[in-house]
Amino acid sequence: MKPLINLIFLKQWKAYILLLAILISVICALQVVQQAMNQVFSMPIAIQDMDETPESRMLIDNVENSPFITTQVIGKDEAYIDDVIKRKEAIAAFTIPEGFAKRLSEHDMRDALPLFYRDNFAGSIAQEIVSKALYDMQIPYIVKKYVDKDHEVNRDNVVRTYTKETPTSKIKQFAVNRVESHSVSMNLLVSLLLFCASLQIILHRNIAQHTALSRIFMFPHTRIKYHFLYVLIHTLFIMFCVGAASIILDVQMSLYFYTVVLFIVIIYEYVLSALLIYINTVSHKMFMTVTFSLAIITVLNLLLFG
Repeated sequence: MKPLINLIFLKQWKAYILLLAILISVICALQVVQQAMNQVFSMPIAIQDMDETPESRMLIDNVENSPFITTQVIGKDEAYIDDVIKRKEAIAAFTIPEGFAKRLSEHDMRDALPLFYRDNFAGSIAQEIVSKALYDMQIPYIVKKYVDKDHEVNRDNVVRTYTKETPTSKIKQFAVNRVESHSVSMNLLVSLLLFCASLQIILHRNIAQHTALSRIFMFPHTRIKYHFLYVLIHTLFIMFCVGAASIILDVQMSLYFYTVVLFIVIIYEYVLSALLIYINTVSHKMFMTVTFSLAIITVLNLLLFG
């Protein structure tokens, strides 16, 4: 086993570093593309703060901290805030009127915010984000209202009422689509990693030392040990990159996803370990490796999307 470790791993450390650099570059490139796409799909909301109190600032911060949202503060001298929607500078716009903090403390928020938004799906999501931010700000005042009364109200009753009164969210529907989008991104990433990993056929060409291998394979079971060791090292290598990618891209994938990827990677690396030592011509190795990589990537996506 020691000669195999020296041949496959220790003497190939430069190739592993180069392969790791290539795979990490693929992950970083995809992250840059994803960030650019997130900016494309961001939803601008225009806000006019006429109250200028800590409460109004908190509402702006709550809206701004929502996912996919960018805020644009409008000056007090803007008479028609809906013009920013007509000019397609924002998909929603609202005014925080004077006396907002007082109405919030008095639990009098009916028609408190004049809100304008586009009549489409993105506009309805923006409207809900603003409504949820405003609703969340009212929770402490709602709880205080119950506590100040002589009614027997405990925390469970308040939580139960809050859960009951919270409307069904369109954002959850949008989040489901976003999860599907991220799984597509991870499928694309794994496909790219497998395709780029085919370069190991070139990087590990020194492993195909037929004279040395013929002597090593004279011992019992060494051929099996070779395939096992090669597959183990490269499978751990690629799965590490997949796990690192999920952390870098902030994606949580299911156990089924990782199981399928692991199964595919094991098959992929076993075939490459065979092509590396059994095919002598480099051009033939590359052609067969690229062809097999495309085939295994197709199978991977069929399993994940099927």
